[in-house]
Amino acid sequence: MKTLLIRAMLRGIQRRGDSILARKVRRLAEAALRATYNASYQFETNGEQRALRIALAGLTAPVVLDVGANVGDWALHGAQCVGADGVIHAFEPSPAVFEKLQARTAAVPLLRPHNFGLSDKAGPLVLHSSERNSQKASVESAGVVGFNTKVHDYRALTLNFRRGADVARELGITEVAYLKIDTEGHDYSVLVGFSEMLAAGRIRAIQFEYNALNIFARHLLYDFYQMLGGKDGRAGYAIGRIYPASVDFKPFEARDENFIDGNFLAVRSDLTELIAALQRRSS
Repeated sequence: MKTLLIRAMLRGIQRRGDSILARKVRRLAEAALRATYNASYQFETNGEQRALRIALAGLTAPVVLDVGANVGDWALHGAQCVGADGVIHAFEPSPAVFEKLQARTAAVPLLRPHNFGLSDKAGPLVLHSSERNSQKASVESAGVVGFNTKVHDYRALTLNFRRGADVARELGITEVAYLKIDTEGHDYSVLVGFSEMLAAGRIRAIQFEYNALNIFARHLLYDFYQMLGGKDGRAGYAIGRIYPASVDFKPFEARDENFIDGNFLAVRSDLTELIAALQRRSS
């Protein structure tokens, strides 16, 4: 009886799919769906802090890379997880935003800011940056126009970008404990710039962002799974969406391509104990 009532209700909604009531139901359903996928960017409550703490537990002098550091919110939170012997290299290409990053992190010795961005190749790229909201900044121009339609104060800045593997080599970094990427749709290109390190398995864990900007950047979640899946001799990674109490590691399914905001974590597949600890639900 209960199933028949639900089916009848759904058929009624379908018949009135273009009505005002149906639109309201749709918005409510979409909001509920986003909540179930943890569409949140609050570091201390959305699972990012938990994932970082577990990933760095027991490591000596861990190296963390914060790509797309903005004014340093993530880096400052992350500094509490790294420990006195670790280091966070924070990369921010915008000169104006970098000044704020530098000022905010000056009193934290383990935070080392760098005024350039990372991409799949070295050279100049045009960064579109909002003057009022520094978080609205991307080199993916299609996403800037098509996604952030309510932002009208973008400035186009031609800035220096470099490959991550080259930068790591110059800094003497042989292994990265945690690579965090938040570059407003450019995350896939940043990962390509670390291709040598990925192939050698010298990056333990990778946090990347996934949302509707991926549509405009033309990089699907499927592409991340393909890149990090371990084909052609490359080190393989287990991948899962970050939740407040666990990381849901799982193989890719077509239904996962939903463009709902969130952070994903990729962990080297041979680190089975770390994967189990991240996957185990916290109380």
